Amino acid sequence: MARPRPLQNLEGYRSGDYNSLHPRTPHSGRGADRFTEIDLQEAEQYEVTDDQHQPLLTPSVLRGDSRTKPRLARLLSQLPLILGGLTAAVLLILAVASYKRPETLHKIMGVSVNQTSAAAAAASSSSILAEAAASATTASPAADSSAVVDHTTALQEVSSISYENYTSFPLTPIQYRDECAKLNKGFMHHGAYWDLMVHGPQDVGHSSDTKVCSTTLTYMLDGRIGLMSDLALMAQVAALARERNRTFFVDDTYWNRGKWEDHFQDVHNGQPPIEPGCKPPPPEELVACPRTARHWVVNSRTAKYHLGHSFFEAYEDPYKRGLHRLKPVFEMAAVSLNTTILPNAKNSQLIQAARKEISERIVEHDPTISQMKDTYVGVHIRRGDQKATSWAFHNKYLPLEHYYKAAKSTWGRIVGTPKVFTYIASDSPQALNELTLMYPNGSTYALAESHNPLLTALASPRDYFQAEFNTLAEEARIEETRGMIVDFAMLSGSWIPDGQVTPSPAAVICTISSSVCRLSALNFGWDQAFGNLSATGDIDNDGKRWVEIDENGSVMPIWQAFRIF
Repeated sequence: MARPRPLQNLEGYRSGDYNSLHPRTPHSGRGADRFTEIDLQEAEQYEVTDDQHQPLLTPSVLRGDSRTKPRLARLLSQLPLILGGLTAAVLLILAVASYKRPETLHKIMGVSVNQTSAAAAAASSSSILAEAAASATTASPAADSSAVVDHTTALQEVSSISYENYTSFPLTPIQYRDECAKLNKGFMHHGAYWDLMVHGPQDVGHSSDTKVCSTTLTYMLDGRIGLMSDLALMAQVAALARERNRTFFVDDTYWNRGKWEDHFQDVHNGQPPIEPGCKPPPPEELVACPRTARHWVVNSRTAKYHLGHSFFEAYEDPYKRGLHRLKPVFEMAAVSLNTTILPNAKNSQLIQAARKEISERIVEHDPTISQMKDTYVGVHIRRGDQKATSWAFHNKYLPLEHYYKAAKSTWGRIVGTPKVFTYIASDSPQALNELTLMYPNGSTYALAESHNPLLTALASPRDYFQAEFNTLAEEARIEETRGMIVDFAMLSGSWIPDGQVTPSPAAVICTISSSVCRLSALNFGWDQAFGNLSATGDIDNDGKRWVEIDENGSVMPIWQAFRIF
């Protein structure tokens, strides 16, 4: 086919001699060949300057002053959109800054927080409304705690917390929880763990007594949860007190297990006051929220405000994976258990008596074992109000055969001899008897089997139900608490005096639903408790000495430091 001839004589065509090409869009509502009178008039303002030497859709050059008016009109029409976009960008930048670097916003707004020494804070305690109750310095588990002084002076006025509606102090744990709920209602704190709240420093008024410790942290016991659950929370709180240079106290006003020193030493024996000889604060000066108050108090009901997500953001290792992330939290609790939470003289004597008796039983069972460092396996069976957490035994108790098989296999793996000796601790007399019958005669020991009447009196007489514990007489509650302390020492090998040669567990077999199980890992140390963890934090089944047999490594993390109730 012959190629068509190009168009000729295009020079005579001007903009007025043909209809300009207009793209058709979905928003036009009409075809490109349908114009209104206004459309045609606007089209008259444009002309093709290069005749058809340029492509058909090349923009035309405007004539005269008509060029600036449409452009100005379009610019003005788009001005709200431009301003809106700029505003949105600024707000986005501020939102990101408030989350990532709240201290930067504080500086922009003129808020300044400067640290002062604890001594200077004590000297100016009569003017508390000019002081902040705590440091705004971001806490870090790797920080040098000796350099942290948790008492600061703020340039802005401290907001006053009023307890004027209360007539009795210290407040009850429920009342402290309610005060925390009021303060945190509708507010999400995005700053670092120890930052002052967005409203600025908040605290109650304080006396001018310079003998009162400048800054304190108190753990309040009330018996709402089990003994070991309380101790697990207390271990973390005591660690925070050490890091922030706060004097640590224990309040047992509402405890249902007697007094703290009925069971444990004065906490200052192992964790001395930051200011030797200073007095505890008056009870009306204890504040549960915010944690930056001068005299902060924590209990099991307020722990959810302080030991939740923000706590782990601050204290777990963010550069590790899986269980590795919890190593700093593990070590915080381990230090507390070995320095701050120590059995008193009476309980230490009972623990020593149990260790002496189990040593004699082990020699009778297998004299070669008594020459070893690891002389038995500890087994803890929790019944009562704690069922299994795994789906395989949901709402049931873990079968006793699992404890027996785990004890035998763990002993063979760690010690290597065929004759395993087992210390059994349980809140259930029936479970204790049934598991004992699975072993050869003479290869187990429990408080209920002791020849020492002081020890047999400590054996649990019934399955433990937390809700029923308060119905017991006070002396019965104190005795059952002693029994739990002795059982825990034997299961975990805790509180062995330095340099003393005594029977100790090679491993502990337990279930994660129990706080006894969680704390039992601490005395073995990180490496022995979990073995050689993989890079992703998977537990080493060949090297572990903390053997959890309920979830059995099926949940992550496989160990938790405490429970929030």
